[in-house]
Amino acid sequence: IIDEQIFELMGSSKENILRSSRCCGFEPIPNKVQPPFIIDDRGFRVTPFDHRKKTNNEVYKIVMIGDSGIFGDSNGIFLDIPSYLEFLLHLPKFQSKLPKGMKLVDVINAGVHGYSSDQSLSQLKSKILKMNPNMIIISVGKNDRPIINNFFKIIIKKIFGGKFNIKNTKTEIEPSVVVYNKYEKNIRAMIDISIEAGAVPVLVPWSHVGSKKRRSNSTQEQTESYSDTLAINYKGFANILEKMSREYNIPFIYTPFQLPIIPLKIHFNEFMSSVSHVNNYGSKIASYILANGILKIINGIKSLDRVNKGSYALIPNLDLFD
Repeated sequence: IIDEQIFELMGSSKENILRSSRCCGFEPIPNKVQPPFIIDDRGFRVTPFDHRKKTNNEVYKIVMIGDSGIFGDSNGIFLDIPSYLEFLLHLPKFQSKLPKGMKLVDVINAGVHGYSSDQSLSQLKSKILKMNPNMIIISVGKNDRPIINNFFKIIIKKIFGGKFNIKNTKTEIEPSVVVYNKYEKNIRAMIDISIEAGAVPVLVPWSHVGSKKRRSNSTQEQTESYSDTLAINYKGFANILEKMSREYNIPFIYTPFQLPIIPLKIHFNEFMSSVSHVNNYGSKIASYILANGILKIINGIKSLDRVNKGSYALIPNLDLFD
C-alpha cells in the first residue's frame, strides 16, 4: 500500500504505467502503451517475438525476472536486454543448439520498475509458473538494499508526517545482515520453486558501475568509485548469488557491467545511462554475453566456472569499444 501511495504521488512516466496489484503491490498495466514502454495483455513489456500460439514442444521459453534494469527503464522499444537476447537467440548459431524439436525462443520480460526480491518471489508464484518456462533468469536485488529501504522511509515520513512512527534507530540504519538474510531466503525460495517446476534457474547480478559522479576513463578514478556504499552492498548480494550457484550447482552469469565483482573495463561509462542502468548499446553487449552463457547452459553446462569460461566479462581492462 505504501509503495502504491509513493507511486501515485511521485507520478513519473514509468510510474504511470503501473497499477496496484494484490500479489506484488504494483505491476505494469496490461495493454498500456506509453512509448517507449509497450505492455502486452499479460502485463509484461513486449519483446520482438510472441510465440504463444505455438506449442510448448516448439518453443524454448525463458523468463527474465528483475527490476528496472531488466524492464529497461532507459531503453527504447525492443532495445532492452530481454528483447536483444530474444533477437540473438533466434540466430542459427543458437537455434541449432535448442532441445530436440524446438526451433523458437520466447524471452519474456518480467522485469518491473521498483521490484525487490520479495515482489519477484510473489510474481514468480502467481504469474510466472503458469507460463511453464524452461528457464528462469533471476536478476533482482537492487531494491533490497538498506539504503533503498531508508530512502523510502524518509519519503514516507515526508508524505505522511506523524502518521507513522519512524525513528532513527539501528533498525533504521538497517543492519546489512538482516537485509542479506532476507534476500538469501527469497533467492533460495525462487530457486527451489523453479527447480520443482522443471525450469533451469540462472542467476545474474544486475548492472552496477560505482559512483556516477566520479566515473571517468581514468583507471584510478574508476577503481576508487567501487568503495562507495552501493558497491559494498552490491558485493554482498552478488556473494549470496554466487553462494547459491555453487550450493545448487546452477548457472551464474557475469556481464561486463558488474564492475564491483569483475575486472575493470575501459570506457564502461559510455554504455551506461545511470549507475545501475545500461543504455541501448550497453544492453546489446550484456545480451550478447548472456546469449553465449545460455548457449552453454542449453548444452548441459551448469557450473559457474564453466558457464563463464572465456567470457569477455572476465577479461581485465577490456576496452568495450572493441
